[in-house]
Amino acid sequence: MTKEVSHRTEEEIALHNLGLLKRDAASLREETALLLRRALGSHIPAEASFERAARSLLEFSKKNGANLPDKGDTAVMICELLAKRFPDVAEHQKNFFLPLLPFPASRPVTISCWMSNRLSEGAIDRFSSLFQAAKTVGVDSFSEVCERVAKQECDFGILPIENTTDGRLSSFYKMLDRHELKICAVCDVEDPESDSRTRLALVTSRIIVLQGHLPSFIEFSFVSANAERRQELLSMSRSFEVSVVRYACAPLSYRNDGEMDTVTFEVKTERLLPFLIYLHLFFADANVIGFFVQI
Repeated sequence: MTKEVSHRTEEEIALHNLGLLKRDAASLREETALLLRRALGSHIPAEASFERAARSLLEFSKKNGANLPDKGDTAVMICELLAKRFPDVAEHQKNFFLPLLPFPASRPVTISCWMSNRLSEGAIDRFSSLFQAAKTVGVDSFSEVCERVAKQECDFGILPIENTTDGRLSSFYKMLDRHELKICAVCDVEDPESDSRTRLALVTSRIIVLQGHLPSFIEFSFVSANAERRQELLSMSRSFEVSVVRYACAPLSYRNDGEMDTVTFEVKTERLLPFLIYLHLFFADANVIGFFVQI
């Protein structure tokens, strides 16, 4: 009986101490946020540009790093402050990591598609629903789909990018890279003949946002010379409450130690801009593969 009481007492003390630590951590975060808000208000003129404001805050955090509780928390707070101060940065900032450029749903569009593919019909119906008027242009191959879009002979094209049998279809991703095309929407189509499911992508020649459909998925690749940068990205994604859907890495070449990492994130609408600002500040060299909605 005495041991049971003792055990319970030790457990209660441990829980009490954990509560204190949690409270102190929250207090430190509030103090850090207050410091950064003061820095934003006192060190940055009201008319400062986004880049100037970001540079000033990053310099402030570097200079005062020893007095700030956590590098990751500080980065999150900086991005949140910048998102609040510059809510339209993704629409107006030149060379922003992922510009939020709206594409009018009312504009008539052309969609190129290889009609011989048996999954095309289902994908055409679903992607066409994103626009008030869409015309399908039949072509003879997936290569021609990419060529038509790259030459702007068609607004969009449809490509398979993944299926339940083979996973990620690397050959089609190579087509996207070769023609510099971007994914703006995806849909999953069931194939009754093979009892499998294929993901098809709506691709275009630039990063766009379809009106009324704010993208919730970001896919990009970057070169990681070591595991540290990879771990930093994964750690920060948790801080921004961003979900990792897929992460893959492959050697750049057999004569090079660097690796090409490809990551897909799912982002909540309210966390989108702060996370995009983080990527802009710390992963601006990344190559955007897609910024898309799933329908």
